[in-house]
Amino acid sequence: MVIEQCWAQNPKDRPDAYHLIQMIEECIEVE
Repeated sequence: MVIEQCWAQNPKDRPDAYHLIQMIEECIEVE
């Protein structure tokens, strides 16, 4: 889930802006 990844305790486990946009676009396409 996007929110869980963004709140990962280790900053290295959090998605960067590029990957975050990709994940959101994938969610929009599914709907």
